[in-house]
Amino acid sequence: MHPKVIWFSIFLGAFFLLYIIFKITWQATGLNSLRLPTYAGNWYVGKKSRLIEDLDFCSRAAQPVIDGESAGRLSAAKQELTRPILAIIAPHAAYRYSGRVAAHSYQALKNQKVKRIFLIGPCHQVRFHGAVLPVSRVFRTPLGDSPVDSEVTLKLLQSPLFREDEAIQKFEHSIEMQLPFIQHTFGSIKIVPVLIGNMSDPAELESIARLLKTQLQADDLVVVSSDFTHWGRYYHYQPFKEDIKENITKLDSRAYSYLERLDLKGFRAFKQETADTICGFNPCCILLDMLPKDSRCTLLKYNTSQDVMGTASRQSRQRSISYMAIAFTGSSWTE
Repeated sequence: MHPKVIWFSIFLGAFFLLYIIFKITWQATGLNSLRLPTYAGNWYVGKKSRLIEDLDFCSRAAQPVIDGESAGRLSAAKQELTRPILAIIAPHAAYRYSGRVAAHSYQALKNQKVKRIFLIGPCHQVRFHGAVLPVSRVFRTPLGDSPVDSEVTLKLLQSPLFREDEAIQKFEHSIEMQLPFIQHTFGSIKIVPVLIGNMSDPAELESIARLLKTQLQADDLVVVSSDFTHWGRYYHYQPFKEDIKENITKLDSRAYSYLERLDLKGFRAFKQETADTICGFNPCCILLDMLPKDSRCTLLKYNTSQDVMGTASRQSRQRSISYMAIAFTGSSWTE
């Protein structure tokens, strides 16, 4: 190859590398007020028309909204959704794994008036203390833009438990994976995206719950983004190596039983006893602390990655992630 061609190729490669570094830095440092999607085209479809098709498919599959078989698997009480939904828990894996479960949470809301959504998710990428808010004022997906309620974020930032960090928000998927479902269900609706750190002090989690609850108004919705048991060597969690599917279901059934009873103390004790790998454990604790005393919990759908993908391949046999769609109903956040 001619030396000029080699040098041109090196120059071109260096140029594109610098461009990518500049683009990531621009987004991560919050110099831009727009958070572009990080996981579109990978964890979910990046083209608008195809993404709508996927979400429509998941929505059709989420019928009936309350899945009786799931209730039987987890020994959950069969409760109807007779009051407004104040909060939901939905999974955040790639849509091919958990999209049809997540759709149950959002289909339960399709006829409900919602003014604003508080999104509470864990962070998988880095460890930090407290709660992280975005610098960006708009979150974009292939379906459009979701404006951040900057008035609420400014009020939350008055507490030392809250801070802004665009890099953490940019590269975390737990909130982004909820946004296409939110936009598909509600259109362009205001959001308050909150990532929760790896805190072990219940008092600090209670303080965050109390601060968030002071900002809630009538017709607000809380969305907690969480998967449940992560089993397998890959997740450093193998409390059992036989009857794997049955034992995972038993573990998930116990976890759900505390959520069903709104038993925050029991939920924490369960985590301490089993070390269950619920990635959104802290966000779930915050939600339990926020909910009005008259709230009721309803299991909408439950399955695992092995239910979806089967166990034919070695990889699918060696790991499993559990997904739940859960709704919490009540009178109102303001009562």
